[in-house]
Amino acid sequence: MTTRGHAAALPPVGWQPPPSRRGLLVQFVSDDGRQRRSFDFAFLSGNDHVREELAVAFSEAVGPLGGYRRLASASSLWTVVRKTSRWMAHNRPGMTGLADLTVADARMMLNAMRAPNGDLPVGYTRALFSYCSTVSNDVIGELA
Repeated sequence: MTTRGHAAALPPVGWQPPPSRRGLLVQFVSDDGRQRRSFDFAFLSGNDHVREELAVAFSEAVGPLGGYRRLASASSLWTVVRKTSRWMAHNRPGMTGLADLTVADARMMLNAMRAPNGDLPVGYTRALFSYCSTVSNDVIGELA
């Protein structure tokens, strides 16, 4: 409601937000428009298809309908994307897509991403994979 008794304006039926991704480049813009940053997936390690899947998942997570609305949280998610890409390139170079990710892979990847203080980026990793339709529910469930 905008004022008492008046409904807020809604977008027309079928409205979709403008795309935030062009190829492997994802543009983040905060809700208020004051924070902007480009994230380039072309520079990540690994298989081209894996980078494309990570870019799609990331763009959904940081886009207008995603859960990451501020630059700090988008940057934290980007750190997980970079570490995930690097781990996959070094430990599973034959992986052709995120559908090949196993529960054992998820456990090993989290251990490899352990911070110096011992923290694991479980929440961000789970969120990233939950935006990717090809990652199995078993893998996502393992990250709970």
